[in-house]
Amino acid sequence: MVNELNKELLKISQLAKATNTNITTLKYYVKEGLIQPECKTTKNMAYYNKDCTQRVNMIRSLQKEHYYPLSVIKGLLDNAADPFELEFMDAIHKADLKDTGKEYSSAEASKLTGLNKAQIDYLKNLNIISKHSESQRTIYSYSDLHIMRLAKRRLDAGIPFEQSAKAFLIYQQALEKAASLDVDCFISSALLTEAPSAQIAARMIVISDETLDSFVSIKRNQLNRAFGSERINQLYLFADRLAYYLDACANILLSHGYPHLFDMIISAKTFCPSSKNDLHRSLAYYSLIINNATKSLTKSISLVNDANKFFITLNIFRMTDVEMLLAYALKLGWFKLSPMLLQNKNDAFKLDFPEFSDNQIINGTIIRDEIYNALVNIK
Repeated sequence: MVNELNKELLKISQLAKATNTNITTLKYYVKEGLIQPECKTTKNMAYYNKDCTQRVNMIRSLQKEHYYPLSVIKGLLDNAADPFELEFMDAIHKADLKDTGKEYSSAEASKLTGLNKAQIDYLKNLNIISKHSESQRTIYSYSDLHIMRLAKRRLDAGIPFEQSAKAFLIYQQALEKAASLDVDCFISSALLTEAPSAQIAARMIVISDETLDSFVSIKRNQLNRAFGSERINQLYLFADRLAYYLDACANILLSHGYPHLFDMIISAKTFCPSSKNDLHRSLAYYSLIINNATKSLTKSISLVNDANKFFITLNIFRMTDVEMLLAYALKLGWFKLSPMLLQNKNDAFKLDFPEFSDNQIINGTIIRDEIYNALVNIK
């Protein structure tokens, strides 16, 4: 009797051949409850009704043509969805997207986008892209690939990869809330309508997408301008603060009997000193930034970047005590006054006041305290 019955049923290998689907994928469908064997003769031997052929083909079609996740497909198949439900699900899942429906392994995604495995994993761990595990394979969708390409494009333009990932995540988290509210609204409207229309629901979703996309674009441009202007103003203010600080340092040093340092500072504000040594280079950077901030924005940005690298690596302990005193003041001032974007604020507190061994510096502690007070009073 069993043998007679088996003639009307299909082994999993036969079902795989009939649907052009690999056996591993079919086993995954069984595990997820998308298809079920008609009977099992042993622990490892199962037979499937021929109707499963049509069901598997439907699953593949809904995946490839409508891009539905398997959880949605299972619900549609189990509930024998009516045309309205299919149309409504199409609208929600954007069945008109230009998506190939193809799936890509990690290696393929890396080759096609130019991102390495670590970068892809970074995006995956932030849930910016979604790893899909079908059987034992890790696969990515066409949409995931597009996001990877966007990250690579930004990287090629000089935008750090981690910054792109953070920006994507911020946008994603905000859009998740907006999309959730909109979809809830669409479904509620459909449920409260006596004669629900897939066309009306789809139109609501299309209008929602278009208006939200436009809103994000408009606000992005507005914020770029606003923050751009703010950063430019910070750069101009930075130059003014450096000039004020140099005057304060000059007067402090003059009051403690260092007229040659006073003259060196005042001269540097007007004439950029030659780079004879690290102390002169420190003054030169101050001078260049003070005198170029309002003349050339691009040059000022480049100068600030170069100066920041210089002050980070500046070793004041290779100088004489008198030079060390001024170099210390210049390095401390740079870290304390530099724009927030340079992220130097914490470094300023790591600068220990040097100990002078040859007694060339008188009232060193008092000078240090006066320099600190000058910095605190700069607005």
